[in-house]
Amino acid sequence: MERHLQLPEQLSCSVDLATATGKSYVIYGIARVMLAEGAVDRVLVLCPSRTIEDGLLQKFPALSADGTLRDLLPQTARVRNPHIINGTESIVDGTICVENFHATLEHVKSSIRDSLAGKGARQGYGKV
Repeated sequence: MERHLQLPEQLSCSVDLATATGKSYVIYGIARVMLAEGAVDRVLVLCPSRTIEDGLLQKFPALSADGTLRDLLPQTARVRNPHIINGTESIVDGTICVENFHATLEHVKSSIRDSLAGKGARQGYGKV
């Protein structure tokens, strides 16, 4: 299975839930907590279609702007309010990048591979 992964050297997970069960919220929550805790520097959310990518690019900024969610994080959080981008920008520290999985394919020109090259290992969080 590992040899079929698009980004095998990266810390990753897959969220597979039924329609309307809150996948967007769960994905955003995991990303934001991982950034806040310093478990990761940046997050890439890969979507199966442009329609889902567009939906997440509408939902995530609204969640990021929600002061109630921000107030749940400790003041000492490494990243309290992540910047939401898509794959046309370089993925830098403190960002959640939402992109169609096709952007990770080897023949597609994208900033994703360059932005994540050599990243992924974090001391104290297990093998990547």
